[in-house]
Amino acid sequence: MADIVFVTGGTGFTGGYLCRHLVKRGYKVRALARATSNTTLLESLGAEIVYGDLSDPDSYRHNLKGVKTVYHIAALYRSESVPRKLFWEVNLEGTRNLLEAAAAAGVDRFVHCSTVGVQGEIKNPPATEDYPYNP
Repeated sequence: MADIVFVTGGTGFTGGYLCRHLVKRGYKVRALARATSNTTLLESLGAEIVYGDLSDPDSYRHNLKGVKTVYHIAALYRSESVPRKLFWEVNLEGTRNLLEAAAAAGVDRFVHCSTVGVQGEIKNPPATEDYPYNP
């Protein structure tokens, strides 16, 4: 029986490529998607689609049962049109919600994909892993 993996952000660019890779490697992909997302790629891969939202753990919590690994790729991209409050609710609280739900479900591994954006403006590049966060 194939290991079940749970992917957030599977309808996006990076997450979509990850889902393709995981399916090719024989994993059963269970992907979180918002109701407004285009899930055509996920459907074509045979992924199980879980409709929900990172900010609402009740919408996906029960779907973490039996999951071996969570790949958290989803994030709200910060731009001028996105209210700061929403950015924090999705990217900070949503990640915390997912971590807590994964731990409660007994998930073995949690992989979080992030960006250099968490370090903000870097005055003396390059930044290292020890450089302070300043999103």
